[in-house]
Amino acid sequence: MRMHRRAAIAGAAAAMAAATTLTVTGGTAYANPPCYVDGSGHLHCGNDAPTAIYQRPMYGTNSPIVDHLRSNPSWFKCYVTGAYTGGGNYIWYYTYGDDTATWGYVPAVHVWTSNDPPNGMDHC
Repeated sequence: MRMHRRAAIAGAAAAMAAATTLTVTGGTAYANPPCYVDGSGHLHCGNDAPTAIYQRPMYGTNSPIVDHLRSNPSWFKCYVTGAYTGGGNYIWYYTYGDDTATWGYVPAVHVWTSNDPPNGMDHC
């Protein structure tokens, strides 16, 4: 009887491993297209989502969160220099949110550019 029980346990473990493997490999991963600046000087780029949009290009009580970006990739109209973003620079991207379409600023640390600001992007 012990042999049957061991076989049953081994069979259950193998089934769980197979299910885990199928779960992990069953989906298709899609990468964002590369960031680019269009002919109008606007940036199209991947970003953290959701991410906060601030009223001014700074963190804190003087710049409340006015909306959120839930889309990825997103569109950014222009950039400004503001408070330190925590990503090694002071660049903030101006865009509108997905919840209430309110305009505001996203710190560059949450936008997946290779350099901030990207070449050819409009300054606000």
